[in-house]
Amino acid sequence: MSPDQFGCFGPIFSVIYRVWSEIGITLRIGLRQWPIFRHPAAMDRFDAHILNALQTNARLTAEALSETVGLSPDACRKRLAKLRASGVIEAEIAVLSPEAVGRGLLLIVEVSLQNERMADIDRFKELMQAAPEVMQCYYVTGAEDFVLILSAKDMADYEAFTRQYFFANENVLKFRTSAVMDRVKTGFALPVEGH
Repeated sequence: MSPDQFGCFGPIFSVIYRVWSEIGITLRIGLRQWPIFRHPAAMDRFDAHILNALQTNARLTAEALSETVGLSPDACRKRLAKLRASGVIEAEIAVLSPEAVGRGLLLIVEVSLQNERMADIDRFKELMQAAPEVMQCYYVTGAEDFVLILSAKDMADYEAFTRQYFFANENVLKFRTSAVMDRVKTGFALPVEGH
């Protein structure tokens, strides 16, 4: 941009343009820190095929992926490394049968806290993260503060959990429990589309 383009206003527009450019760079860098704006490099259809295949079977080798995706095993390894390093692949886990490990009672629990100060919310999050019975914990909007999915051996085991984590916690206002009758669909698979 040349100041001569705008006559006597050229220097003013030049300064405004530089300031806005700096603000734009700062905003773009700053916004990347927020989870909603943290996007990995655009995924193409090969990345999407790899991710969809891995969500079905995380034990696939690069050789098996190459046949499915249509890339060389080496290219699949490089893409897998990039997807892991960028945080697109958060974990590769084994999904166990609750009945086979003696924890066949699954419960969905909605929890409301008395105080909703950030310190209280963070304390409850830490408590749930440390509880081995809690399979998933979500901090949610709406009438309740948290939704938990947890496993228990039986109702007596769940009662012991409630005594330890809910009744003994002065900040738990109330909780509501639903027992799972049938696991109709479980998993963490997300539909992935490439560009």
